[in-house]
Amino acid sequence: MKTCLSIAGSDPIGGAGIQADLKTFAANGVYGMSVITALTAQNTTGVKDIYTIPADFVKEQLECVFEDIPPDAVKIGMQGDADSIRGICDILSGYKKNTMADAAEPDLNTMKIVIDPVMVSTSGHDLINEESYRVLCDYLLPMADIITPNLPEAEKLTGMTITSHKGMLDAAKLLRRYFDCSVLIKGGHALFCDTFTEYEKCLFSSGQTMQGNVSSANESASISNHEEDANRKAEKDSSPVLKHASTDLLLLFDDDKPVFLYSDRIDNPNTHGTGCTLSSAIAAGLALGKDMKTAVREAKAYITGAIKAGLDLGKGRGPLDHMYNRT
Repeated sequence: MKTCLSIAGSDPIGGAGIQADLKTFAANGVYGMSVITALTAQNTTGVKDIYTIPADFVKEQLECVFEDIPPDAVKIGMQGDADSIRGICDILSGYKKNTMADAAEPDLNTMKIVIDPVMVSTSGHDLINEESYRVLCDYLLPMADIITPNLPEAEKLTGMTITSHKGMLDAAKLLRRYFDCSVLIKGGHALFCDTFTEYEKCLFSSGQTMQGNVSSANESASISNHEEDANRKAEKDSSPVLKHASTDLLLLFDDDKPVFLYSDRIDNPNTHGTGCTLSSAIAAGLALGKDMKTAVREAKAYITGAIKAGLDLGKGRGPLDHMYNRT
């Protein structure tokens, strides 16, 4: 059985953090393990307090996992202090080096690393200090196969203000250059995802646009060509997927074609733990040997279903139904 490890914080109500990750791993057919980096006192209304697990104990947890059941994929979420992040980097880099040294030939299925750069909770609570942020950027993010920032996190990592789909693409290209990995920027509740310029319509209409699928566009084409094509199609373009859609953007490490993933906006305020869930679903897909685009597309479909299931718990932003596909 394929295995996944979550290195993240704990959520006592089970909607986010390692609890969400373990449920997501199980729902997607892999064996889940966890290393806890922080304990939170939180519920659906917000984060009350955070206790950071000492760095030595985080490292000891990791050593116990890797010496016994090495994971096929690792999902990394909320982190503790800078020393803890450095310890995680030491263990992961050491394991990857040993794995490659022992292999007669390079193994394309070697352990995959998915990083959700958690910085702020859904309720607006800061989850990482400035020193930890610097270590995260300098040492941990460059180890990733894919990072999955939401729009505010992408803005912080790039220093940009993202106000359009083209802005998402520009940010993704910058992040790929910074960290040498695939990048998934989550559109979430961005208002501009409901409106499209002629240039952006052309990006979508360059590929097949079917709900829940992906569409690709060649970013090397000039903006003027995009606008010319868009103008020719503007009169007949009334595709419903270009309206009221939640749009994510994937830029693969080895492909310059942006991939747009979209779904209808769902009238459900209960989105506690969506970032944790999406990144752990991607990790599960990679552990099962799926290519990056397939793993991301299926993870997007999974989280859409978990939101659509309409679980309603708690007084604030409630959790998803992680096991909707198992009932």
